Amino acid sequence: MTLAHRSSLRLRCTALAAFALATASATMLATTAPQALGCALCGSVQPTLSQEIKGSELAIVAKLVAVPDRMEMKDGELSIATPMARFEIQEALKGAASIEDTKVIEAPFFGDKPVGGEYLILGTLSPDVVWSPPYALSPRSRKYVSEIVKLPPSGAERLVYFQDFLEDREDLLRNDSGYEFALAPYSALQDLKARMRRGKLVDWVKDPAVVVDHRRLYLTMLGVCGEPGDPAMLETLLQSDNPKFKTSLDSTVACYLTLKRADGLPLIEKLFLNNKQEDFADILAVVSALRFLGQEEHGPIPRDRLIASMRLVLDHPRLADQAIMDLARWKDWSDMDRLVALFNSSDPDTAAWVRIPVINYLRACPLPKAKRYIEQLRKIDANAVQQSETLYAVGPDPTPSVTTQRADSTNAAAASPVDDLPLSTPPPAVILPGAAPEKSSNSPERTLPISGLVVVLCALIGAVVLAALARGGLRKSSTVPSND
Repeated sequence: MTLAHRSSLRLRCTALAAFALATASATMLATTAPQALGCALCGSVQPTLSQEIKGSELAIVAKLVAVPDRMEMKDGELSIATPMARFEIQEALKGAASIEDTKVIEAPFFGDKPVGGEYLILGTLSPDVVWSPPYALSPRSRKYVSEIVKLPPSGAERLVYFQDFLEDREDLLRNDSGYEFALAPYSALQDLKARMRRGKLVDWVKDPAVVVDHRRLYLTMLGVCGEPGDPAMLETLLQSDNPKFKTSLDSTVACYLTLKRADGLPLIEKLFLNNKQEDFADILAVVSALRFLGQEEHGPIPRDRLIASMRLVLDHPRLADQAIMDLARWKDWSDMDRLVALFNSSDPDTAAWVRIPVINYLRACPLPKAKRYIEQLRKIDANAVQQSETLYAVGPDPTPSVTTQRADSTNAAAASPVDDLPLSTPPPAVILPGAAPEKSSNSPERTLPISGLVVVLCALIGAVVLAALARGGLRKSSTVPSND
């Protein structure tokens, strides 16, 4: 492996690991809260105050009336006692009947605030009342928590209230309202279109001081309510080298294409997909945006035009695996020969990354030719075929993962082509126009809740494994004589 190849692999692994970590929270929400799927580009999201209250048996607003007693300890002593403060209940937001005779409670308190402040305190009834450490409230956030429990559980009417607190001066209100929007289904944002404050959204999108996850949300919202002049502003952001804007490139691309529609794809292809000086993070961002736009059969851009752009990712062989399963999900089988050629690439790094995705693609394909290819490729790398059949027992995952498992086979680098397989990459085939593919009746529904903690840990472990594989590959490659 040449020095350039090793450097390219390192950059790719870094970009993929960062992308995996950036989507860990989104993955958690996609499996635990189906409504979160509406805003796949809004970035990481934490539980909202409404969710915290809903998940608790008790929720009160209380005033701090006595701080924990100071414990006298000798030098070298360590206290493990939990400091408990006394609070006077001001309002019961949930579970009032269970504490109707209670006026003062004790709860853990680790702060140094003076008496008199108000707090949101959550509790459980198992079997005795146990209170959690409190959230400090200002007069404005005190009013906020009293009002959010009265809002409709979902829909545009709920979002109207939270819209007043986007980019609020108080961190608690600014973040919580942003999480409420990020959790809302895309249809709710569309219903809110007439009442969105487009001018503020434009200002926030252009402001480099706005944190990246909030900018992602505002770009998604601008894609709903944008006007004809907004794409020109977005073109400036697309070509900016400011890292503040680069980190939200996927949302910028999605917003731009939502407003510009198919007429915007040539610029995206010119800036990123046709650029031979490939930037792995940029291409991943474009792939994410194309996926977002292609998740609906009748979206703003015809599916066949999105496919044409996605197929350009195959021109970057070491990132081809990021597009392969999207092509399978969209039922584009026109590049089958080209993908088999990538499987059989003379570049061991390219082959190692794409082999399992290519087998998944062929298994998803209903054409007899695909089945013949699988048996032929089994002779080249039986391990890759076995991993595909084991890890994807019922077919490829309809939601591609950015941490595609690398096929580490002992013969991955030295496999020789079998007869009648293409030895070079043919020119791109022309996609025939036709109806958009229908949703498969076999597509699994997300109906079973999964622990968010488990999913986040899995995503983090996947990123660690990915980095370890990359390091292992680099160490292994360092023993191979360089061609430089």
